[in-house]
Amino acid sequence: MKAIITLIALLAVVLAVVYFRGGYQSFDPAEQGNKAKAAIKPGMTWKQVIDAAGTGGKYRSIMKKVERTGGQEYTTTVLGPHVELKPDRVAAHVAAGDIPDGFIFEYRFSQSVAFAVIFDGAGIVDEVRDLTTMADLLGTK
Repeated sequence: MKAIITLIALLAVVLAVVYFRGGYQSFDPAEQGNKAKAAIKPGMTWKQVIDAAGTGGKYRSIMKKVERTGGQEYTTTVLGPHVELKPDRVAAHVAAGDIPDGFIFEYRFSQSVAFAVIFDGAGIVDEVRDLTTMADLLGTK
């Protein structure tokens, strides 16, 4: 019995050391997300956004289509599928001009902090928008 109590106490001490010395005590994804969002401004390049927010987001292309209905033309925006954000892939698409209508980086840091960074075809930030989160749906934001 003493061995089990000693083992549990030793495990508690190890967990406490990991928590306080390992940086987990100060880890706050919502704060990290708010800092990243505040650092992103219109006019920045996509590389600067990755430096500010990281590569943990998703990437989507933007495609504009012209449709005709009843003799009138309408321009609609279609978003591509969510793809893992890989800087080398984005660089290749921007350099080749494959995404002339732009693209989006979507970042979700926590259940209350999520935002989208919208770029033009040259990879320059047009705007930053909040995304709907669970906190919005529950009214706890």
